[in-house]
Amino acid sequence: MTKTIKFIILLISFQLFAQNDANNKIDLDYSIKYFYQEDINLLKSIEALQNLYNDDYKNYRLYWYEEDFKILNDPYKDLYWILNSGYKTYKPTIISIAKKNDLNYTLKIAIIGNPEGFNSLYTIYDLGVYIIEGKPKFYNLLIENLNDYNVTEFKGVDYYHKQKFSKKDAKKQIEFNEYLSRVLKKEILNFKFIVSKSYEEMLKMQSYNYKNDMYINGSLGGVAYVSDKIIFSANGSFFYPHEVVHLYTHKYYSGIHNFLDEGIATYFGGSKELSFFELKNILKQKINSEDMNLYETSFDENLKYKPLGNGTAIYYAIGAVFFEILNKKFGIDSIEKFRFLDMGNKTDLNNKIQELFNDKEITFDSLIKKELNEYDFKK
Repeated sequence: MTKTIKFIILLISFQLFAQNDANNKIDLDYSIKYFYQEDINLLKSIEALQNLYNDDYKNYRLYWYEEDFKILNDPYKDLYWILNSGYKTYKPTIISIAKKNDLNYTLKIAIIGNPEGFNSLYTIYDLGVYIIEGKPKFYNLLIENLNDYNVTEFKGVDYYHKQKFSKKDAKKQIEFNEYLSRVLKKEILNFKFIVSKSYEEMLKMQSYNYKNDMYINGSLGGVAYVSDKIIFSANGSFFYPHEVVHLYTHKYYSGIHNFLDEGIATYFGGSKELSFFELKNILKQKINSEDMNLYETSFDENLKYKPLGNGTAIYYAIGAVFFEILNKKFGIDSIEKFRFLDMGNKTDLNNKIQELFNDKEITFDSLIKKELNEYDFKK
């Protein structure tokens, strides 16, 4: 390399690093500045990530590897979420580079800060990079990680798994899927179902090198990427009815409030291996032993996640009882009656309940407590 070319590369690298510091959006670990200051492809990737971070979500696709869209509608949504949510004092920081070769590597992005006067690491996210015709294209490592999984197609569901395929559980899932289609009066959905043995394994497969609840949220059963029609099981199970329900609510009742969405999913699919009726009984015992305002408990961000039965958030169970009452009174069409209602607005919610039940005295709280007090649990 001639001295002139080397000088130009160094000049470009210093400009890019200085630009990154000036924008003050994504930080770089000192080791990256020191060891990679002559790596033009890496510098281009850092600049592209900076531009992506400053751009609108709808434009993220411009920075992305097209093959990712064969499985995911929005393969960048996890990256967007970690970059744009959480404490304002969190700062994305590229802390390490894992190189496969000069045209393919992984950026390890840490979300770190001191949100309330203490140092905190929220997550470390692995972001893949390909250099294609001299330009960086980002990709989601989920697609690459799935290459290590077996794939079994069973009656419209593609199962990705490492452990032995459970035909028994797969049959239960198909039966539940068919039941849900009938009761909701909607076309049956096909989907992908990815089985991991643990929450840790699921997160790593999803591109999270680390997440702050990776080792304490072992009770989590999984999650659904509803727009992609993908369900992740995080406890080794091939049957996850709660998340199947979310696929239907997203597809056929878009815009539904989270409270009602989780209530419907818990009513039909239970939560954390407990049936709705078991959770209903636990909730009944809870309100009989505590002076509890069910509206405040359901919509207050500090109260709604209080664990109830195997760690299920209490508002899941309250939402399920609420939906049960509506379903018994008005049938499945009750979803449409409350679909776009601002459930967190106490006045609007109570007015809607009083209108539908033709009772000016009834409230959200009294409606659910009456149902629970009359409930006789039988296994």
